[in-house]
Amino acid sequence: MNRLIIDNLLDSFDKKAFIDEITSGNNLNLELHYSSCFENAKTLRSFVEVIFSKINVWWKHLSRFVLATDEMNNNAIEYWSKKWDINILRIMIQDDNDILKIVIEVEDTWKGKNHKTADQMNVFKKNKEKKCSSDTHSIRGRGLFIIILNIVDKLYFNDSKNWGLIVGVKKDIIKT
Repeated sequence: MNRLIIDNLLDSFDKKAFIDEITSGNNLNLELHYSSCFENAKTLRSFVEVIFSKINVWWKHLSRFVLATDEMNNNAIEYWSKKWDINILRIMIQDDNDILKIVIEVEDTWKGKNHKTADQMNVFKKNKEKKCSSDTHSIRGRGLFIIILNIVDKLYFNDSKNWGLIVGVKKDIIKT
């Protein structure tokens, strides 16, 4: 797994060259470590765009992955980590013949005021899935479940070995 700390990356840092260097074919395993603050969201989105452009993912999927990643990151910052804690974004892509197997995870520190365990999130997810099947709007019109459940194959939660929460998504894309 390749790791990079993105806090204070210079504007001159060449994300494309870095991704080219660590990508083998369409296979990638990357951890981006970052301080839990909204200032890093733009950099995370930019990395996701570069990665999915590199592996020639259709623009519609690319924008959805950016949106899902952004939502997972925003929830980690807003609810599950304290400001300046170190969160981790993992992007794992495996080229399996005609299918790209994509896994994206955000791991928080579980120190935020509204932190939940994986079990609590799974119960919450089941309740949201029932509600979302009849009501497709949240209070603000966005939200982790409404956004993610409609664009990925699987949304999952795990407790991390570091006492944080891992929110992950899986998506298989048939290559064209």
